[in-house]
Amino acid sequence: MKLACAWVIGASITAVPLAVDTGGSMADLPLQLVSQLGGMGFVVWFAWYTITRTLPTLAEKYDAGLRAALAEAKAAREEFRAELTRILDAHAKAANDLATAVRDMVSHCQKRQVG
Repeated sequence: MKLACAWVIGASITAVPLAVDTGGSMADLPLQLVSQLGGMGFVVWFAWYTITRTLPTLAEKYDAGLRAALAEAKAAREEFRAELTRILDAHAKAANDLATAVRDMVSHCQKRQVG
C-alpha cells in the first residue's frame, strides 16, 4: 500500500512539469501522463518482480545445488575413508604376516643351532 501511494505521489509530482513543458496545453497531458506512469509502473513492477520472484527462485536453486554438492562431497569422503581403512587394514595384516614369518625363521634358526 505504501509503495502504491508513493508511486501515485511520485507520478503526480512528475505530471506537473509535463503540463508546464507542453506550454500549458492540457490536451497532451493525458498522453504524457499515461506515458510517464507506464514507464514508472514498469520500473516498479520490474523491481517488485525481481525482489519477490526472481531472487527467491535463484536462492532456492543455489541452495539446492549447494546441498547436492555437499552431499556428493560427503559421499566421496566416506568412500575415501572406507578405501583408506581397507588399505590400512591390508598393510597391518601384511606387517603381522611378516612379523610372524620372521619369528618362525628365527625359531627355526635357533632350533638348528641347538641341535
